[in-house]
Amino acid sequence: MIFYSTHQHILGPPPPQRPQQPLKMSEPATILLVRHGQTVWNSQKRWQGQKNSPLTAKGRAGATALGKRLCADGGVDIIFSSDLGRTLETAALIAAELNNPPATLTDVRLRERCFGELEGTTKDDLAGKKDKLELLARMRAGEGVGGAESKVEIRDRMLEVVTEIAEKNRGKKVLIVSHGAVTAAFMREVMHLDPMFDPSPVVVNNTSLTTLQLSDQTDDNQGGAKTNAFWKVLCLGDTSHQDAWLAVQIEEAKAAASTQTLLLTAAIVTAAALIRASLSP
Repeated sequence: MIFYSTHQHILGPPPPQRPQQPLKMSEPATILLVRHGQTVWNSQKRWQGQKNSPLTAKGRAGATALGKRLCADGGVDIIFSSDLGRTLETAALIAAELNNPPATLTDVRLRERCFGELEGTTKDDLAGKKDKLELLARMRAGEGVGGAESKVEIRDRMLEVVTEIAEKNRGKKVLIVSHGAVTAAFMREVMHLDPMFDPSPVVVNNTSLTTLQLSDQTDDNQGGAKTNAFWKVLCLGDTSHQDAWLAVQIEEAKAAASTQTLLLTAAIVTAAALIRASLSP
């Protein structure tokens, strides 16, 4: 008896292998990450945390200068801000300089690090208070003590919210107005720096601009899954708009001084003429 295999007949030849598709780069969001303008407590070197104080004249001017810069660069598509007063004021001043500014959306995850018991105090206030100085040292080392958040906590919430914003706004230019400590924690993670080292190697000045993109690839071989995501830093802590604003202020001050000099000179000449006329026979 002869047995014939029908396997090949029933199933047919194996299907041709689908050629592997190259990975595609997704169009990323461009994130403009900004620290709020200088506040009264910033100028007094007070720990601010999640308490608030208003912007100073310098802080308002910095925000306005940044708004003018962003307007010249084509504006933004969307604005996110911490819900604290100093960031909302900064966002409003920036938006006032834009053509057709978008509404500002808030997210509590963009808030500053909570500094617990130290909020509202200065380093001088802690002089001679051993327990408070020990608390400060532990907080600087990254611990969440005295009602404060840890450095790991603020890093994680900032990474979560900024990544979420970037993924939901692909192809858009997004302004995010936040705070110094949390922005530094986020950027240390992006640049693979030790999150606990103190002092921070990342300096975030008031109204400084950091631009970055979350780039990833689409793998059509896996149903369009996103893969190989990474942050690309385009600029870090740029404050050139403040320098431009200062140069304008200097020129305006020179012009005002020149005008005052001319007016004073004219007044002197007029007074001298009047005196000569009164002395004439």
